Amino acid sequence: MTQRWRLVAGVCLLMVAGFLGRQFGHRIPELELWIAGQGFIGWIVFVAVAVVLTSIFVPDTVFAVMAGMLYGLWGGTAIITVAVFLAATLDFFLARHWLHGVVRRWMAGQARL
Repeated sequence: MTQRWRLVAGVCLLMVAGFLGRQFGHRIPELELWIAGQGFIGWIVFVAVAVVLTSIFVPDTVFAVMAGMLYGLWGGTAIITVAVFLAATLDFFLARHWLHGVVRRWMAGQARL
């Protein structure tokens, strides 16, 4: 991919993020209250969302900050530790068992690799 297309893609992603932030940013306090009010189910939902989104390259620091804000220092540390561990385990097993052939074929076509 040329440098120009990377720049265009980056600008487009920033525009989408800005649009989504303006559309849904005011609902973040409602989401925080809903998750915090769910008790143990809120922990499970938070872990599931964190596992899925960190597996598709959303930084886990975002979820670490959210966990700290929602559940405090010790609760947030516990929940993000579980979420990151589960995400890493899931990603490892996906890469090892299901995506191994796909990556091998892709790398075979890449001369520099």
